[in-house]
Amino acid sequence: MKNLLIILVLLPIFVMGQTTLDSANKLLKEKKFKKAKQEFSEIIKNNRKSHMAFLGRGNCFYELKEYKLAIEDYSKAVELKNDFVKAYSNRAGTYYIMNDYQNAILDYSKIIELNPEDLASTYFLRGLCKSVLLKEDVVGACEDFKKAKSLGYSTVGLNGLNKYCNTTDLE
Repeated sequence: MKNLLIILVLLPIFVMGQTTLDSANKLLKEKKFKKAKQEFSEIIKNNRKSHMAFLGRGNCFYELKEYKLAIEDYSKAVELKNDFVKAYSNRAGTYYIMNDYQNAILDYSKIIELNPEDLASTYFLRGLCKSVLLKEDVVGACEDFKKAKSLGYSTVGLNGLNKYCNTTDLE
C-alpha cells in the first residue's frame, strides 16, 4: 500500500516533467528555437540534473548561433552524463564551427573511446579537424581518413584526399 501511494504521488511529477521535455523537443523540431530555449530553461530551473534538457537548450543556442552558450550547455550535459555521445558530438561540431579544432578533436576522440554506432563519420570528422589545425597534423588526419574509409565512410567525390594523403586509395 505504501509503495502504491509513493507511485501515485510521484507519477504526475514524472509525467509532467516528461511532457514538458517532449513539448520543448517538439518546439525544437519545429524550429521554434527561442520558445524551445525558454521551455528547456524552465525544465533546467526545476531540475538541474536533466542532461537531456541541457542538450536540448544547447541545440537551441546552436541554432540561434549562440555558440559559447551551446558549448556551456553541452559541457553541462556531459558533466551530468559522462558517456553522453550525442552531447560530445554536438559540442565537437560546435567547436569546429568556432574554429576550435583542438577541442573538437578531443571530443571526437572521446566519442571513439565510447565506441558509438557510427565510428566511420567520427573518424572522418576528427581527421578533418586535424587537417585544418594551425600546426597541421597530416599524418594523423590521413590515418583517420583511412580508418573512416575502412569502416565504410564514402569518400567518393572528395577530390584531393589522395593528393593530400599522398596515396591512391582514398577517393
